[in-house]
Amino acid sequence: MTLIIQNVKEEYLPAFKGLAEGTNATLRAESSDEADECPICKEYGYNPSDELLEAIAEVERGETIKFSSHSEMMKYLQSDSE
Repeated sequence: MTLIIQNVKEEYLPAFKGLAEGTNATLRAESSDEADECPICKEYGYNPSDELLEAIAEVERGETIKFSSHSEMMKYLQSDSE
């Protein structure tokens, strides 16, 4: 079990640490900055690479080609290589 405490005052952390120890849980305290990050990243403790963040930015800027199906992508790739 993991206890996730958000925006807690430092003075209350010892109480939460005691609770975590008493229940054999891990404790993760987050600041408000961390609380605003991607919920999936928070859930799994995932820090995306710079390459992935750049790829996401390219998609958001419309700099990528999007396909509606795998066969559409394959047709594009085959026509591009000829």
